[in-house]
Amino acid sequence: AHFAHAPFRDMAEHFLFALGPATPKLMAFDAAPGASEESGGVAFSGERAQLLDNMLAAIGQSRETARLAYVAPWRPPGDKLATPHEAAIFAPFAQRHVELARPEIVLLFGETPARALLGVTESVPKLRSRWFDAVCGAHSARAMVFLGLDSMLKSWSFKPAAWRDLRLVATALKDGR
Repeated sequence: AHFAHAPFRDMAEHFLFALGPATPKLMAFDAAPGASEESGGVAFSGERAQLLDNMLAAIGQSRETARLAYVAPWRPPGDKLATPHEAAIFAPFAQRHVELARPEIVLLFGETPARALLGVTESVPKLRSRWFDAVCGAHSARAMVFLGLDSMLKSWSFKPAAWRDLRLVATALKDGR
């Protein structure tokens, strides 16, 4: 919260880091808080959060069982996407968060979480539907990349592909692989 070189830090009203159990089987990352989270000062409380809650429920998870986190704990001005440079600044914090939480599986919603935790540069559509190893310090978790929650809210046509990927995650959680 006191990292002076963090982008958006001095422009945001609230530091919104994460919520949920400290050591879950499943962890989900969004890029940053949105306008509704910023205005209310509550992490994962807006329309995107409702979609995420529904997605978690579809695979037998909830806020009580999964850890929800942001790569950037401050809302960027105008809800803009983080640049690759900004994502790189936040990456060590997100990676340490995964290392401490020790989840089996990490869901990455959008380009910023994928860049920060996987170090990839490909577009999200090219990364979807595949498993990755998110190596974070001394911990490694399986990771699945999804389109950003905002994208799924804007176009219902993206939801069937997300549902197929969620079924892969549900099977992996059930099998413990």
